[in-house]
Amino acid sequence: MLVRRRHPHRLEPRPSTFIDCDLHGTDLRVVDLGSSATAVKAEFIRCDLRGTRWNGRILERTKFYRCRFHGSVGARVVDDVEIYEPDVSPTEEPRIGQARDVIAAWRQPQRLDPFIE
Repeated sequence: MLVRRRHPHRLEPRPSTFIDCDLHGTDLRVVDLGSSATAVKAEFIRCDLRGTRWNGRILERTKFYRCRFHGSVGARVVDDVEIYEPDVSPTEEPRIGQARDVIAAWRQPQRLDPFIE
């Protein structure tokens, strides 16, 4: 979400919360959108983020709670990201992984299946 601040022609990001969203397979890559291409301070709660592509997306101070991440790739700017109980299973049977697993997969966009060992 964008909000006008101080300068009437300048939009600044405002934190957003996404709850139980199905973004499975969504392409979230940045396409020259400038400051609107950010998820700074966003919160994702129980969202299906499997197969999402985050290339170029800024996820600074973003929080993820119990989201599904299998096959999620490409977010290389992950400063102060908090990930709680990430589901990294390729099936409907949950498999809780570690935040570092998700961040490592985001930093390696060329891998098609980053959670397979």
